[in-house]
Formats: sequence, C-alpha cells, structure tokens
Amino acid sequence: SDFKVAGRILKDVLGIPYSSLSARKIVVELCRIVAERGARLAGAGVVGILKKIGRDNVNEAAGKKRSVVAMDGGLYE
Repeated sequence: SDFKVAGRILKDVLGIPYSSLSARKIVVELCRIVAERGARLAGAGVVGILKKIGRDNVNEAAGKKRSVVAMDGGLYE
C-alpha cells in the first residue's frame, strides 16, 4: 500500500527508521498535494503558451484548429 511505500522511503531515503501510521498518512497526503499543485502549474504554463499562439479558444466555425494536451508522469523530467 501507499503507507508501506511511504514508510520505506522515510527509512531508506530520509533515515527515519520508525514512523507511525498517522505520520505516513500525512506524508502521503502531502505528496498528493504537491503533485497536484505541480500538475496545475504545468497546465497553467501550457494554457499560457496556447493563449500566446492564439489556440486557447475552441471555435471550429471560424476555422481554428482544436488543441489537445496530454501529460503523463514523465513531465517532471
């Protein structure tokens, strides 16, 4: 489970040999919050680029092309 992984990372990477379940829950939730914020910031950057090039509106009647954006876990690299 996520909590076992969090405990292993706390031990192996951060050198914290013992962690309670509540501490692991906090770590997992904090990581989720940070990841979501990063995704929102990355998305905001993509929207900024689309606005700059004039592709931020879906208006097929005016002949504009539709933009599709996809992201995966490799984005951070």
